[in-house]
Amino acid sequence: ELNNIQEKFSKDLTVVGITLESLSPDILEKAIVTMGIKYPIITTDIIKIMYDLSVEVYPTTYIIDASGQVKAVFQGPVTAQEIEKQLPEINGND
Repeated sequence: ELNNIQEKFSKDLTVVGITLESLSPDILEKAIVTMGIKYPIITTDIIKIMYDLSVEVYPTTYIIDASGQVKAVFQGPVTAQEIEKQLPEINGND
């Protein structure tokens, strides 16, 4: 789903994945290839990111505008259609 969003809206947004799992770089790369992920994935300190972003459910998806403001939060799996519904609001269009 996120690959589709990245491809469809590549001029307007960037999808970035954050993994909270402690994976070695080799295992992470294999997972990215196996899952066909086509957007950047970063790793971070699980405790810090969960605290900073108030993550209560995994996965959690954040829609963040160009100024860095969180515009939407999806807890649990999310579809491309659910994300697309938020894009006009984020861009200031109705």
